[in-house]
Amino acid sequence: QNRALQDQLELGRQVAAVMMSPDSMPLKLMPKDAKMPMVHAYLHPHMGVAITADQMPAMPAARTLQLWFVPKKGQPLSVAIFRPDSQGQVAMVAPVNMAMNEIAALAVSEEPAGGSPHPTTAPAWVAQLH
Repeated sequence: QNRALQDQLELGRQVAAVMMSPDSMPLKLMPKDAKMPMVHAYLHPHMGVAITADQMPAMPAARTLQLWFVPKKGQPLSVAIFRPDSQGQVAMVAPVNMAMNEIAALAVSEEPAGGSPHPTTAPAWVAQLH
């Protein structure tokens, strides 16, 4: 339990560091379904991409959410898989595995548990980079 709390505190510290950095690009991933909450992303070239959300619906055990970098050319690249916690909260940081100037959009799709090599459903949340 102590370890889990330490991990949670460290994750919170990492998310806050990315969110607060002047070098981070804040993005709002807008839901396709108006009843869904917005997902916030903070894209930092070195610290990674932080994702936060509140009031996310519970997910079936066989499904997960997957974050993608959508490049200007080519196929979406998987960044991370994640699930909301029991309170519907999401907080995570993942590495930026594509040149920032190559990223056209961030997208989140619902995928089978364990994630997919390519999106199997239309994105449920999208943010375009400008």
